[in-house]
Amino acid sequence: MTKPPKQVSYVERVLPSVSFFVAGLFLPTALFLVSLPFSIEIALTVAIGSYLALLGISYLLAPKILLQDGVLRVNSAVIPVIHLGEASVIEPKDQFLERGHKLSTLAYTRFQIGVKGLVKVELQDENDPTPYWLVATKHPEVLAGYLNAKS
Repeated sequence: MTKPPKQVSYVERVLPSVSFFVAGLFLPTALFLVSLPFSIEIALTVAIGSYLALLGISYLLAPKILLQDGVLRVNSAVIPVIHLGEASVIEPKDQFLERGHKLSTLAYTRFQIGVKGLVKVELQDENDPTPYWLVATKHPEVLAGYLNAKS
């Protein structure tokens, strides 16, 4: 007998912003110019290969947020939703303070280059010293809505 498929409430791979990939064009350009004295073929190969490597690495290292079967996963961090308190969207004007001066040293954080959305999830587990999770997302209202619904 086969198992029924797991129901996914929310899934997101938080890729860097477009400006990251535009700025990343400086790397292959520099490598092209450095390897150009050897030959044009080597220079093109190195430039294209370095940009493809940048794309691949940025995809593989991008955090994945998954809310499924009563469990919230952000990369390898896992917590059951029964231990979650209120999830709130951090306003853009408050994000600098939340990531800096107001940030607890015990908080779990997962940021992404160029991603402006930020969700703060309070924890209600007496055995866990982590006061909250602070996670970057491109859809903060949607994620906070799912978390507050205790999917």
